[in-house]
Amino acid sequence: MSYYSPEEIWKLYQHLPQEIKDALFSDEIFDEIEKIGKRYNLNSQQITQLSDLVTTTLLGLLPVESLEETLIKDLKLGLTESKRITIELYRYIFYPLKASLEQVYGREIKMPLSQLEVPQKREKREDIYREPIE
Repeated sequence: MSYYSPEEIWKLYQHLPQEIKDALFSDEIFDEIEKIGKRYNLNSQQITQLSDLVTTTLLGLLPVESLEETLIKDLKLGLTESKRITIELYRYIFYPLKASLEQVYGREIKMPLSQLEVPQKREKREDIYREPIE
């Protein structure tokens, strides 16, 4: 990951949508990152790196689509583990901010909804195996 000066980061921050600005300082976001890190047995240094990658993504410096590959390279994670972590980051952090992230990146961001396990509406069907109650 490239280094950016505080001045460059501040310039980027000033042009972010308010929703992203709020997320960057949200305790809930960083609690979620910590939960995800612990769930996958990441050490404290890796959790810090994961938090930095999420911040970099929210600032518009690391495309959401590049996150999985970056986890493999920077955090030295395996393919399966990085894929699962990326899916959780999409689900809990990036998907709720999707519209704002699209403003930041100036394009549509495709998130793998099938992997997000978005609950589907279930059709109500008559249960043919139940006996009528009289």
